[in-house]
Amino acid sequence: MTAPSSQDPEPPEADPRRLAAERLGPRSEALFAADPAGMEVRARVARRTREGTDLEDAVLTEVHRAACDDRELANEFIGFFLADLMHIGGATLSRGLHQFVDTGDLVQSVLGDLWPVLAEVRFQTRGQFLAFLSRRLDWKAVSKARKLRSERERREPVGQAPEPRSTERSPLSELASEESYDRTILKILRLSERDQRLLTLYLNEEPIDRIAAELELSRAAAHKALQRAIARFRELK
Repeated sequence: MTAPSSQDPEPPEADPRRLAAERLGPRSEALFAADPAGMEVRARVARRTREGTDLEDAVLTEVHRAACDDRELANEFIGFFLADLMHIGGATLSRGLHQFVDTGDLVQSVLGDLWPVLAEVRFQTRGQFLAFLSRRLDWKAVSKARKLRSERERREPVGQAPEPRSTERSPLSELASEESYDRTILKILRLSERDQRLLTLYLNEEPIDRIAAELELSRAAAHKALQRAIARFRELK
């Protein structure tokens, strides 16, 4: 049997242009065209796959790089994650939030607001970018539910005593304003996995006992760990 030549064409499953066409769209496919610019992009993908990167991850990285200056390309890139995000959204809203927020509306809101911060997101794999979207969706669900719950309480019939509400600021508003919400997530993703878990639980307003159980810590140790995680977050620029 003749050994394959280095000049042999790539197998179809290793073709970045074909992958882009099948899983992203025509604008992404054009990024890997057989022209000088496209061949340069393909060369970067080939280099990364030789280093052990999955082809899909290498293709997504290049599409993301170009999408920051191309709205059509950005739409294809973001759309690639739609099915995964709908699945995650269903799980997120199963925690008693369905009465306040619709899964489809929530996902569309998260994806629709992504464009302004797309260039700031850094990731190496599909899983890392999906983790960013998942946290974004999780916290936005809690924020929307809190807002709608408050509006519903204000519409209660006259004479019906409303449930007592805390005057304390929410964890999310303590860390960042609504305007910098997305950048808050980007900053948290720069922390260690443990700090990310701590702050995710905190931003979801989980009680300290639940946080302690999740991390297998005592209540006092969990409180200290959370305070250190918040301090490290605030040190980030």
